[in-house]
Amino acid sequence: EDDSGLTSPAASSSMSEASSVDMNQLPPVVRGGLLSQLRRRLGGQAEEVQEDFTKPEIGLFTSDSFLEKKVSRSSVRRCAGCGASVGRGLLGKGFGARFCEYTRLYYCHECHANELFVIPARVLHRFDIKPRPVCREAFAYLEDLYPQPIFSASGDLRPRALALLPSLPKLAALRRQGKTLREYLALCPNFPSNRCSQEERVQAASLGGRNHLLTSEDMLSLQDLVELDKDALLRQLEAAFAPWILHVKTKCLLCTEKGFFCEVCRSREKLYPFELEGVASCEDCGALMHPRCKATRLAVEGCGLCERRRRQEQRRREEEEEAAERKG
Repeated sequence: EDDSGLTSPAASSSMSEASSVDMNQLPPVVRGGLLSQLRRRLGGQAEEVQEDFTKPEIGLFTSDSFLEKKVSRSSVRRCAGCGASVGRGLLGKGFGARFCEYTRLYYCHECHANELFVIPARVLHRFDIKPRPVCREAFAYLEDLYPQPIFSASGDLRPRALALLPSLPKLAALRRQGKTLREYLALCPNFPSNRCSQEERVQAASLGGRNHLLTSEDMLSLQDLVELDKDALLRQLEAAFAPWILHVKTKCLLCTEKGFFCEVCRSREKLYPFELEGVASCEDCGALMHPRCKATRLAVEGCGLCERRRRQEQRRREEEEEAAERKG
């Protein structure tokens, strides 16, 4: 507007251009550029976006020290996402820059919609699973990362987090159970029915997109860690394995016959290697036995499988000696 109170031709042209375009359909960088030009021509206080703006890359941030990093809000002049001016008066784009808890940077309202997500570093170091505000780009990145088993329970979880996760040993035991159960079912021609192909059989004995819980005892996704809170993940696995256990121990004669007898007392009760309770094993050969038999009788009576193997080895040596004498 000039001294006469009339709008200048340049400003009029800019307003006409802005009104003829659906600003919401434009990319943030283009939209920010047009609005910045319009503000400058209207006498706004927003400063120009520098031509050398470099957008920070978003990657996997898991360092505890990174959580302490924070740019002073008073020093913020540009959005870390699109480079547009932020927080400079009523005409500043995204009046009141928003802080991203993941990248530790400030963004305009176009690039930061206050979407919430758990922060990996907080989970790994403090088992803090509270969702916090993140920018749009960080939200998309974390959403893609969420189900991927890229964290090691033994290597990435810090002591403070481990102290808050007493259920990790139970999770490891359940994963071993699931792995053994899957080996039974994958070879059973009756699971889930005798009309299924091998591929269908393997698919039925799976956890969908979370098969890493059956193939590894250590690797976890961010989703797994979050669902360990209040033992939610443990309950999910127990519910998934219940019909598998029922099939092996009760429904299928072929699977039932693959059970083992106690190598100490030799009772007719079947023992299965996937059982989490009521089953122990020999330290030397891995043979199954009752926990009570291992505790009270193994040292005296010995393990039946170890004894059979000892006799077989002794017989083999005797046969080799006899063969050598005949040759001599």
